[in-house]
Amino acid sequence: RCLGVADGTTYHARRMLLETVQMVQQFTPCKVVYGDTDSVMVVFDGRLSNEAAFDLGDQAAAFITDKFPAGVELEMEKTFYPYMLINKKRYAGLSYVRNKQGQVVFNEVDAKGIELARRDNCLLAKAVYERGLNALLYERNVTLCCERVAGELQRMASNDFELDQYIVSKQLKKDYVNEDAIAHKRVVDKMRERRPGSEPQVGDRVPYVIIQNAKAKAKVADRAEDPEYVRQHPMLKIDRCHYAQTQIINPIAALLEPVKDAPLHLLQAPLSVMERQRDRQTTLGAFLQPIDRDAPTSSTRAFDPVPHVAAIKPPLGAPRKNVSKKQKKSLHDFLAQ
Repeated sequence: RCLGVADGTTYHARRMLLETVQMVQQFTPCKVVYGDTDSVMVVFDGRLSNEAAFDLGDQAAAFITDKFPAGVELEMEKTFYPYMLINKKRYAGLSYVRNKQGQVVFNEVDAKGIELARRDNCLLAKAVYERGLNALLYERNVTLCCERVAGELQRMASNDFELDQYIVSKQLKKDYVNEDAIAHKRVVDKMRERRPGSEPQVGDRVPYVIIQNAKAKAKVADRAEDPEYVRQHPMLKIDRCHYAQTQIINPIAALLEPVKDAPLHLLQAPLSVMERQRDRQTTLGAFLQPIDRDAPTSSTRAFDPVPHVAAIKPPLGAPRKNVSKKQKKSLHDFLAQ
């Protein structure tokens, strides 16, 4: 019986939504861009100011309310300018409301379903996403958005952020279909093994970070770790590439997908730096750096990949050795040693 009531409520809400869409289009030329059980978003024809759009919205709400049975009342809630609709239930924009004095004033950045509003993203990802989004909403500048994000990624490559900025949290459920693939569940298991009774309980939010792993194809769940454990073991390193790619670059690329020629290539350079750092690779430029002959030498000096290549010269007047072609080595051969 309760299930029938719920189904009936959903059916009537859906029917009223469709009727609202039809009636607002009858009232004035407009395009309905979004609708759910409790709201309809429309774009009115013409370049209207926020005040004019709000007035027209008030009139449309009154017109539709008169068509519905007594007790059903629609109201004009807010306007957006600008407004970005990514897909169903995912949007962001600058919202404006009418205050007590009847003036239409700026309210807030209103976001739904995007990384800025999600609780399971780390603080760093939210902050970087917000900087990029603000460049789009306030400055309306796609290039500036990518430049700001690239700047924050460069700071990640320089290791400027503390561990707390990378912490993610998710709520622990009682059962999972595949526990081994659930990152925060794996962290709970590790905590229980190390110190029984210290692990979070069902319903708690479990904080964790993703660390580097010697195995290149290690699953994310296997690389999830308790932040406190990472603090106590400095040899464990945050996998900054994972955060940069999955929580920053991919969401920003999705945000800019409707924009043609968005300079997303700006985001790849700092990511490449982090990948080389993770894999302990050195660029060719590092091998070709000039050598300071006046620098003191010691057994504790940092390892120089090519310590004396540029400095080796035969003494003046010394006879030159004849080196056959087979004995000559190219730079490629040298670096391959």
